[in-house]
Amino acid sequence: MATDNMGFDPAEIAEVKQKMQANGLPFLINEEEPNSDQFVHFSFVGHHENTEVIFDCVMYTLRLIHNDKLISIAEEEAAKEFPGYIPFDIDEEGNEVGEYPEGKEEDIEDFKATILMELEEEETVKVAESLELFPDWDYGVGLEVALNVEEITEQIIENFVNSYKSSDFKLDATLYTFQHDEEGEDDGDED
Repeated sequence: MATDNMGFDPAEIAEVKQKMQANGLPFLINEEEPNSDQFVHFSFVGHHENTEVIFDCVMYTLRLIHNDKLISIAEEEAAKEFPGYIPFDIDEEGNEVGEYPEGKEEDIEDFKATILMELEEEETVKVAESLELFPDWDYGVGLEVALNVEEITEQIIENFVNSYKSSDFKLDATLYTFQHDEEGEDDGDED
């Protein structure tokens, strides 16, 4: 744990606690992030290895994790099928990178759509709830959690924070797969 990590600084912790108290919630949403109902970046104060610390947490829905895995597989398959195709991604600076070979954009997008449909129909990709801790984070302790919920709400975050802090938090190990229906909505299936 680095001594310059402000997430361990008692004054910083006191400031975060004060802001949480003012909001009436046991967490603070990071308003600088592009949060959505599928992804929320927030922080809360808790204990790690008997030390009070700020947890810098990102919470995802399983649906989003599942979708990301599907897209990643489709991108990899397209790169194998189309020489010169560089799959699209976001670099460290937040810029989109990737490249289509000349005149192949439509063919590649059609190919990826077919792969996505096949993966969904075959229920190839399955995901379970997860929690990953990053003790050597830049700010406090990093925490990524994926939950099987329809959307991330303040109540979901509050329930998570309270159960995590009281050591009552339990992951659901069930494997899930999701499929899109005709109207663009996802249906989750348990396995």
